[in-house]
Amino acid sequence: MGKEKQDAAGNEEGKKGAKLSLGQRLKRFWSITVNRLLVQFIVLIGLFYVLWSAPFFQHGFIGPLSEFYASISGVILSLIGYPVQVIGDSINNGKGIAVNIRNGCDGIEGLAIFWVGILIFPTKWKDKLLALLFGSLFLVALNVIRIVTLYWFRINVPSLFEMMHVSVWQVLFIALTVATLLFWIGWTNKRNELQWNS
Repeated sequence: MGKEKQDAAGNEEGKKGAKLSLGQRLKRFWSITVNRLLVQFIVLIGLFYVLWSAPFFQHGFIGPLSEFYASISGVILSLIGYPVQVIGDSINNGKGIAVNIRNGCDGIEGLAIFWVGILIFPTKWKDKLLALLFGSLFLVALNVIRIVTLYWFRINVPSLFEMMHVSVWQVLFIALTVATLLFWIGWTNKRNELQWNS
C-alpha cells in the first residue's frame, strides 16, 4: 500500500513537471547560477568572435596590438643579447630569420576569456575593475614572455619552434589564463566571506 502511494506521488510530480510551460522551464533553467553564467559566457564569447572577425577590428585593434607586442619583445631581446629589427609585427635578426606576430600570437583570445569571466562573475564592480587591470597586465606580460621564448627557439632550436608555438605555448597560455581567473574567483569569494563575517 505504501509503495502504491509513493508511485502515485511520483506520477503526480512527473505530471506537474510535464505540465511546465516552456517559459517556466526556461525560468527554472535560468534560476540555476551555473546555467546562467554558462549562457552568459557563451553569448559574450560569441559576440567577441563576431567583433574579432570584423575588418575594422582587425586593422584598428589587432594590428596595432601585434605591433606593440613586437616592439616590446624587440626591446627585451636586444637587452638580453639578441639584436633584432622590428618592422611592423615582425621581429627578425636581419639574416632572414623572423617571427611574425599574427592572429593567435597576440593573446587576445586569452584576454577575452579572462575579461568575460570577470564581467559575468557576480561580485562588486570595484573588484572586477581591479581584476581587469592587474589580470590584463599579467596576461600581456605573459604573452611578451611567450614571444621572446619563441624567438629564442626560432634562432637556437628551430626544430622545436613549431611544437613550442602550437602545442606548448598555445595550451599553456590558455591554461594560465583560466588559472588566473579561478585564482581571482577564489580570492574574491574568500575576501567577501571575511567581510560578511566581520
